[in-house]
Amino acid sequence: MATLKDILILLAVLAAYGIVGRMDYDDAVRHEEFMRARRLEQEASCAPATTPKRADTAAAATHDLLVQAVIARDCPTSRL
Repeated sequence: MATLKDILILLAVLAAYGIVGRMDYDDAVRHEEFMRARRLEQEASCAPATTPKRADTAAAATHDLLVQAVIARDCPTSRL
């Protein structure tokens, strides 16, 4: 026969699983929202505001190679 103590222990374990499961779900939702916002910010920073002219592109490419390398690394070249 199960005693009252065994039943209380089982209820405590189930409650702990429920609490941990809910915390994990909330964390996953927050992480997904963060990643979505980060992706939108990245796409907004990669999208050109206007079409650059040929002279502007050449000047920008020779101006700061590190900036161009970071933009090329962070901005996707094609969208799937």
